[in-house]
Amino acid sequence: MKRCIILAAYKIENEKIPLDIISKGDFIICADGGRCHAEKMGIIPDVILGDFDSSPEMADGDIENVFSAKQIENLDDFNNRNIGAKLLTKPEIIRLPAEKDDTDTAAAIKLGLDRGCREFYIFGGIGGRIDHTIGNIVLLKYLADNGCRGIIVGDNAEMSMIKDGSVELKRKKYKYLSVLAFGGDAESVTLSGVKYPLQDYNLANNYPLGVSNEITEDTAQISVNRGTLLIIQTME
Repeated sequence: MKRCIILAAYKIENEKIPLDIISKGDFIICADGGRCHAEKMGIIPDVILGDFDSSPEMADGDIENVFSAKQIENLDDFNNRNIGAKLLTKPEIIRLPAEKDDTDTAAAIKLGLDRGCREFYIFGGIGGRIDHTIGNIVLLKYLADNGCRGIIVGDNAEMSMIKDGSVELKRKKYKYLSVLAFGGDAESVTLSGVKYPLQDYNLANNYPLGVSNEITEDTAQISVNRGTLLIIQTME
């Protein structure tokens, strides 16, 4: 399954998190200010996309030398991580109008879909303006509706959605697991491997019953027969 990595503009405090996930063959998009994360991590993306309201040097047209081999201070390390093949290439630049229907992250997702990606990781998508954070959560629904898997990864949290299906989650580093109906009631929800299990339960979307569960086994199984579930894993 072809993966798309989207670097959005909000803070990424722990760069090790995306670097541990990104691998050779991933289609990497910087959504506007997400370019700064790529520069800092020493990654050259496939595409830089946006209206560049948060990247004035890009908006001024000086794009040819945004990335260069000189910015890569530890080339051997990145080659060892199997992502070095892209380091000496220049990204494609896609300029978007400032007034548009899509957010930069939404435009990045649409581009990833057009390029054949079916699994999406979004970094830098949590924080800053609350409307943009919620908008990014809504984009998980957009991906689920298009038969794709989307995951928003933050420094202390991870969010994803499933629609009319199931997923298995590893315990990992997170303490809490919350499962909420999204966009309507969720029918026949089953949770196992957790502190508070459910079996064929109809989960209403107007009440937060599924908040603050915990994974108690090595893996948790989550399924929904009909509807969409927002799955949130958070630190203590």
